[in-house]
Order: sequence, then structure tokens, then C-alpha cells
Amino acid sequence: MRYFPEIIRVLDRFREKRVETLDGAFRRRTEDKGFLLYDGIRSGAFGSDSVAADALYHTRANDTRYTALKARLKNRLLNSLFHLNLRRVGFSESAQAGYTLKKRAFLVHTLVTLGARRAAIALATRNLDIAAKYQVTDIAYEMALLLRTNAGINARSAQYETYDLIVKKHLRDLNDESTAWEYFDRMQIILGRYAGGRRKFAGQFEAYAQQLRSLLRDDSSFTFRLNSYRVIGNALAAGGRHSERIAEMDGALVYLRSIPHLAQPARLAEFKLQQVDSYLRVRRLAEAEKAAEECLTLFNAVTISWFTLMELRFVIIMNGLRFAEAQNIYHEVTAHSNFQTLPEAMQERWRVYEYYLHYAFLKSGIVEPSPLRKRFSTDALLMMVPMAGRDKVGMNVALRVLQILFLLEEGRFKEIFTRMEALNLYRARYLVAKASRASSTFLKMLRIVEVNSFSSARSRRQGMRYYHQLQTATYEIVDSEMEIEILPFTWLWDRIIERLEQIEKTPKAASN
Repeated sequence: MRYFPEIIRVLDRFREKRVETLDGAFRRRTEDKGFLLYDGIRSGAFGSDSVAADALYHTRANDTRYTALKARLKNRLLNSLFHLNLRRVGFSESAQAGYTLKKRAFLVHTLVTLGARRAAIALATRNLDIAAKYQVTDIAYEMALLLRTNAGINARSAQYETYDLIVKKHLRDLNDESTAWEYFDRMQIILGRYAGGRRKFAGQFEAYAQQLRSLLRDDSSFTFRLNSYRVIGNALAAGGRHSERIAEMDGALVYLRSIPHLAQPARLAEFKLQQVDSYLRVRRLAEAEKAAEECLTLFNAVTISWFTLMELRFVIIMNGLRFAEAQNIYHEVTAHSNFQTLPEAMQERWRVYEYYLHYAFLKSGIVEPSPLRKRFSTDALLMMVPMAGRDKVGMNVALRVLQILFLLEEGRFKEIFTRMEALNLYRARYLVAKASRASSTFLKMLRIVEVNSFSSARSRRQGMRYYHQLQTATYEIVDSEMEIEILPFTWLWDRIIERLEQIEKTPKAASN
């Protein structure tokens, strides 16, 4: 009650007749032209002003009746933005707090402008406390600055010094947050522009990460820490340092879980997803699958991150040789209504996965029909070129290997020689051996098959040491873009040797 008289005096000067919003009364007036315009836009019936004006007034869009109606609806829409119930719709606690803080900050500045300073200061004090709790740095800075100014006006020295420290603390936080946002944004630009070849930016990304590490303090803000973890995760991924990335993301998850009022499920999913990816790259498959299942529980909407997770789950399960489960994931993803809206490179990867699944069914003797059973064509597969081919990354190795596997199935040896020549040239030019050891090793094994004129015995014998390397080796540095093992290379090698033995038993087939 203490500040009500001051606020009432401000509002009494205006005596607004009515503040129009999208309230229940408005929604019940279904014959009112204002509601008809709103409903027509909402339903998509009115795609333009000309359509709406013709439907409502049988006139053109510049008719004053229509323009006045549109202006009233615009005011009603904007007014309604101040009266949203985020809790009822299901927004997180931190999102609700952010909305309330922004709204109250506007009220504080409005009250100051209209001369209701005492009411403004009372509201600003409370707003500062809430902003500090939810670490909304820009609002905390605004409120502290206003309170410091007020202390100066009232000659309250001790109060001024208290708020001065708060102002300077939040100003430093804002500067740090700005730097973290800048580095994260610059990374996003690079990741968005380059479908592949990101490894060459590893040094730049690591410099960003080191700079943010140097700015980290015990009292660093939530936003700074969030973007720092994002930058560090991307830097480690670009450098192929996946074990370090897993540990860093553990730190991010521990931090988020220590502040449950700020930790939205989507943020937890973001960092857990990075762990899934890194576990898969270093072939810690059991941990990868467990992390993927945990991550799946954190998604409450189908976003591009959900599709990324499903892609990782597909590869994990394919590596576990559980092909029926993998097919279920394939159908769930490709049949989803949002699948056609995905980036073209992402859709293309699923086309490659489809062929791998078909190969897995074919070589496992599974009687259930594979996705490609009725429309499979080796020639169509041979014509596929990776979207990221110009960057020499992405699904390039996986697709080239797959083409050779199907040529071998059909005994088309002359074409295999041509493909192997191109594949060996590709390996020499583009694969960084220390970061793509499994792929490099398997390509050497394919070369052994070719050099030995597809002899199963000689290929098996000479490939044995590489086979054991694939079985036992562990890798700390793995190129995320090159090292895509959709099916275990050891399993593929076993299928290749089996096929060579079958061909040797049918000499006529080998003459093709």
C-alpha cells in the first residue's frame, strides 16, 4: 500500500478507457471483425492484406476501415504480450523469471520517467534480487545502476558504495558474456558455412577456448559459463580430442545440475549429446548407448538436435549389430513429418545409412525385408556423390567403401579396380592418419584384397595384423568428420572374406 498512491497519481493523469488484449471477452466475440481478422491470420486463411480486406470489407487493403481495424489488432496483440502466463504453458522456471524481470525492468524505467521514483526504487530493489538469483546479468546491471544513481541523489554514501561494487561486478560479467557470445557466434558462422573441413579451424577454436578459460572466475555468470562450455566442446571436437571433450561435458553437466533453477532440460541435452558423439568416436559403445538413452529423456520436442541424437543412436546400434532395432530408428526418423525440412546433407546421410542397413540385412541372412528390398540398385548407389564432397569429408569414406562392398557382391571386379584407385588417391590426399586410424587401416585392408587379385586366403593372411589392430586399438585423437564407422570394420572384413570364398567356389562368376 505504501507506494500505491504514487502509482495511482501517475495513472490518474491518463485515465485510459480500456486496455485491449486477447482476453476471453475478445475471443467470444466471434462475429466481431477484429476477431475475424485475428482468426483468419492465425488459421492461415488471410495470407495477405488484400485477401483479408476483401474478405472483411469487400475492398482494397488501403481502405481506412481495414487499416484502422489492423492497427487496433496490432495494439491488442502488443498489449497482450505483457500478460502472458508462462507457467501455465509449461515454460521453465528460469524462462518465467526472465520474462518477469524484463517486464518489471520496463515498469521501473516507466515509473522513473513519469516521476514515481520511490515506487520505481522499491520495484528495482526487488528486481535486482531476482535478477541476481537467476543470473540475468543485463537486468541486474540496469537495476544496480539505477539504485546507485538514486543513492547518489539522496547522498547515501554507504549505500552508494554497496551498489557501486554490484554495478562493476555485473559490468565485468556483461563484458565477459559478450566475449563468450562473440566466440560462440563466430564458431557458429564457421560451422554453418563449412559442411566439412572444420579440422583446419581447430587452432582458432582452441584460441577462443583458452581465452574464455582465462576469464573464468568462481563467480562467473551462468551465461558466460554456458557459452564457454559450448566453445570448449566445439574446440575439442574440431581437434578430435574426444576423451577430453567427454570430461569437459561432464563438468558442464555437474555445473548445470548444481543450479536446478537455471538448468533447463534442453541445456542438459545439449551437453549430453556432445558426450554421446565423443563416446561413439572413440568407440566406447556401451557408454555411448547409455548416454544416448539418457539424452533421449531430456528432449521434449523434435528439433534438429533430436535428429542428430537419432543419427548417433542408429550408428551405435548398427555397431552393436542389432539391425532390426536400427531399422526401427531408420523408419522413425525418415517417416517423421519434419524429416523433409532437414538440411540436405543430413537427409543424404540417411540415404547412405539406408544402403548400409540393406547390406547388413543382406549379409546377416535376416528374412525381414530391408528398407531397400524392392528398389535397391547398385548402379544408383554408384552414382551417389556426397554433398560435402567438395570439402573431402562427411560421408565420403563411408560411401566409397559401401560402393566397393556392393560391387564385390556382384563380382564386378574391373569396376572395383577403378574405384580402389580413386579411393587410394583420396586416402593419400585427405586422410590424416593419426586422426583417422581406423579408416586408414581398413582402406589398407581393401588395398590388400585388390593387390592379391581377390584371393581370400592371401587377403585373410596379409590382412590379419590390421584386423587385430582394429580389434584392439584405442584412439584418443579421432577426426569426427572422417572417422565414421557405420558398421564395424572387422565385421565388414569378415563379410568380404566370406564373399571372396563364395566367389572362388563359383569360377564362372569370377570371370565378369
